[in-house]
Amino acid sequence: MFFSEGIIKYFDDLLQIGQDHSGIQLINAGRIIDKNTYPGDKIISLGNAYIYPFTQRNIASRFFIQGSGLDPIPNAREEFLSDIMINKPSIIAIFISEDGRNSHISDYYHGPILELIEREYNLLSDENGFLLFIRNNRQ
Repeated sequence: MFFSEGIIKYFDDLLQIGQDHSGIQLINAGRIIDKNTYPGDKIISLGNAYIYPFTQRNIASRFFIQGSGLDPIPNAREEFLSDIMINKPSIIAIFISEDGRNSHISDYYHGPILELIEREYNLLSDENGFLLFIRNNRQ
C-alpha cells in the first residue's frame, strides 16, 4: 500500500513541477547528464527520483525509488545494490535539498554505492540541486 501511494505522489509531484515551472533545476541537471553520457548509458539518482523524466538516459535499476518503501518487497534492497554494483551507471546523481543536505541517503541503502563513488567516480557537477558523479574510464 505504501509503495502504491508513493508512486501516486511521485506522479502528482511531477505534474506540479510541470505546471508551476519549478523544475528548471531538474531540466538543467538532465541536460548536463545527457551532454556527458551516450544513448544506452544508465544513471541512478539517490535521494530523489524526479530527475528521470528530465534526461534521455535509462535507469540502472528497476528500483528507482529506494529507502524504507522497499522494505516490504523481498530482496529489493539486495537487487537494487546488485544492479548498481554490477552495471555501474555512467552517472550517479545525489539529490541535495535546499538546506544543502542529502537527508534521504542512508548507510543501509546507499553505503555500498557511496563507497563505489569514492573509488570509481569523479564529481561532474554540484549545481542544480544534485551532485552528479561521472564514472571514470567509461567504455
